[in-house]
Amino acid sequence: MRVNLFKIGTAFLFSFLTCYSTFSLEIGEPAPNILGHESQSKEVVRVINFWGTWCGPCKEFIPFYNELNQRSDVEVIGVALERGSAESERKKALEEYMNSNADIPGYSIILDQFDGGVIEEDFLVNGGWFGIPVSFVISPDGVLADIISPGLEDREEFIRNIDMILDKDWDFEETRGKFAPIREEGMHKRAVYNKSKEVRERLLSIQNENEAYEYLMGEINTMPDLKNYVFYLPLILAIKANKGDEAEIHFNEMSELIKDREHLLIYLIKEVGNAIGSDKSDKIMSIKLEIAQLLYALTQGQNQEAQQVLAQNNIGTVCKDGQCFAVPQIVVSQCKSILY
Repeated sequence: MRVNLFKIGTAFLFSFLTCYSTFSLEIGEPAPNILGHESQSKEVVRVINFWGTWCGPCKEFIPFYNELNQRSDVEVIGVALERGSAESERKKALEEYMNSNADIPGYSIILDQFDGGVIEEDFLVNGGWFGIPVSFVISPDGVLADIISPGLEDREEFIRNIDMILDKDWDFEETRGKFAPIREEGMHKRAVYNKSKEVRERLLSIQNENEAYEYLMGEINTMPDLKNYVFYLPLILAIKANKGDEAEIHFNEMSELIKDREHLLIYLIKEVGNAIGSDKSDKIMSIKLEIAQLLYALTQGQNQEAQQVLAQNNIGTVCKDGQCFAVPQIVVSQCKSILY
């Protein structure tokens, strides 16, 4: 299967930036023409799908978009928002996924940067949207008709909407009105996310672990939604500051979340694992071992992406009385001394 990686020149990107200012993309108005075609086909609806190889929910939709792209009146274009400041790093991540055994897009793919890409800014930022997966639906005459982030159960409605756009039976004003509160929410989420980046930068300059924890919790108290974007940091900092009671509270808050988010769980064990052999605090030790048990359960699964990450981080196993723990190899011996 052939995948087209479009290279967009500097001049074309510059025209995007000068033509579209912050939050300027509105439903019912012309959308950026990311392929650089002189004119859009009058008989084709374009679906611009923003996704990432690191985004689990995004990849669930690939078979649906492959099927949708088979229609002669629909063109699906995937914009891969890959992480990493270097283009080579982002390209490598995309190429590795395209060469894997996973579901592969059969439509054109444009490579862009997550959290800083030009196309991301033109659509998600300027459109007041936050998060992926999301698709921008462009009418045959090049006008933004809809912005949707459907669940798998919404596929039939998605198709009906495309048919209505093709039949010129689409109410742009009504759609804009329905999207207004979603846009406002998206702008708020992006503002909180940007604040979370500021907080992370500030934490890097704080050497004292107690001070770092108090600073973070102060920011969360000021902006409660910030907790949704710093995820594991309260738990990590509480553990590093040896605040057993606080760590227990944060761990209980995250207990269900970390069971469902493999990369978060892996990050937790990497962060706290190196201290697992020396810290004898009962509450801290209990939390670390429970994280290690959850990670061990992950190693027994069939998630290929998770298996690859585990292997790259040299995760080892320690077992006792039928209970097994996954920990960094460098602390296996210390863990054994504690467990035995």
